[in-house]
Order: sequence, then C-alpha cells, then structure tokens
Amino acid sequence: GAKFPDTIWFLSILEACQIHDWMFHKGITLGDYYFSNIMFFWNMTAVVINGSNWLTLLPRMERVIKYFLCTMSKYCLEAYWKDKEVNGNTSITIKGNLV
Repeated sequence: GAKFPDTIWFLSILEACQIHDWMFHKGITLGDYYFSNIMFFWNMTAVVINGSNWLTLLPRMERVIKYFLCTMSKYCLEAYWKDKEVNGNTSITIKGNLV
C-alpha cells in the first residue's frame, strides 16, 4: 500500500491517519471502506481547521483533498480487500465511541 506522510505542511494529522488505518483494517464491507475514507477526510479537515491560520488553511486543505482522493482510488480499494472477502455490501459495520 501507498504510504502518506502524517503531516500536512508541518501540521501533524497522525491521529486522523491512525483512525483511518484502524477502520481500514477492521472494515469488512464496501460501506466500511467508504465510511473509513469519509471519516479520514472529516478528521483531517477538523485538524487542519483547528491548527491553521488564514495563511496556512488553503494549502493544507488542498492537501487534505488530495489525500482523500487517493484513498478513493482503485489502488486503495484493492488494498482494502487484501485478505478479505470481496463483497458489495454497503452496510457500515464499524462501531466505536465518541470520546
């Protein structure tokens, strides 16, 4: 699988990456795949908005969009199904708690 830096223009997005990696690993349906990527986008956006100023916000958000588009590529979908049974189930099975 592709490796992405866990920073965006010197701002750490490590926690968003770790959550995405966990969801990617635990997911078993196509719905879980899409959900993990949407949550990755959401979490990166929250980190960037909270950690940026008017000068750094736009270039960081551009990178967030690039990272998200990469997660939606056919290569990431192929990586998601590695060692899993491919299915078209759109149910979301990933469960968690808000802390």
